[in-house]
Amino acid sequence: MKKFLLIIIVILLSGWVYGDTVIDVVMYPYGETPTEKTGPSQKFYPEKIPCKAMLLIDPDNDKIIYSKKDKYPFPNASTTKLMTALLACDYLKPYDYLTVSERAAKIPFNSMGFKEGEHISFEDCLAAMLIRSANDSAVVIAENVAGSEEYFAELMNKKAYNLGCLNTFFVTASGLHHQKHHTTCHDLAIIAKEAVKNPLIKNLINTKSYEITTRENSKGIKTVKSENNYILKYPYCEGAKSGYTSYAGQCMVCFAGKGDKHLLLVVLGVTGGIQKYLPKIMDWGFENAS
Repeated sequence: MKKFLLIIIVILLSGWVYGDTVIDVVMYPYGETPTEKTGPSQKFYPEKIPCKAMLLIDPDNDKIIYSKKDKYPFPNASTTKLMTALLACDYLKPYDYLTVSERAAKIPFNSMGFKEGEHISFEDCLAAMLIRSANDSAVVIAENVAGSEEYFAELMNKKAYNLGCLNTFFVTASGLHHQKHHTTCHDLAIIAKEAVKNPLIKNLINTKSYEITTRENSKGIKTVKSENNYILKYPYCEGAKSGYTSYAGQCMVCFAGKGDKHLLLVVLGVTGGIQKYLPKIMDWGFENAS
């Protein structure tokens, strides 16, 4: 009798056998049932994303859908360029020409390679900065607005404070690492929402490629491709700005819309590749947005 009961228990634990098919016995938490879309092995939780901080909101009403350390300060890499763009648009018009300084021409990493003395329209410079995330373009903009990147950073901090960003401090216009340079997901969401009120910024962060010229070489077209193409492939994406340094990790701001639902995701310090998590967190957000 005991041997018979043991056999029955083994069968129940391993699955029912019917013909040549094994039917798994799967237990679900109370109130949950499997769906064709997700299934038990595909269930996603935002806690799975390896990041330092994250904020997912409805930008129309600021309702928080998910948050993790959203008011803790962390380095934010090139997402800084959203504030650079926002501030610069207060001072410059799209067809203003900006001059490349010796310092700007020598800015390292992910730059356009502009030469000292060249002149670029503000719109083209802004495109290089937001689409390709060009660091030299950020410095060109900063110096032409304020005379120096240092003073431009002071203006960035003043504007951030006036917007209500109380845990933000900028040192560079590009987001290149500085130990004092930081913001929070909460503050960056405020900046991003304000930035996309400007149609030029809103359009550029949703652009995959753009052609740039200088006044000295109008035929020497440089085609820049978005650093965010892997994000813009998400079918509901309405614009994004990403960033990375070894200190900050992967950082991203992303807007998305599906029907009458809208999302704004801000994530800082991701490890392991943000591109594989983006569709999952956004789909989860649309499912859980009211």
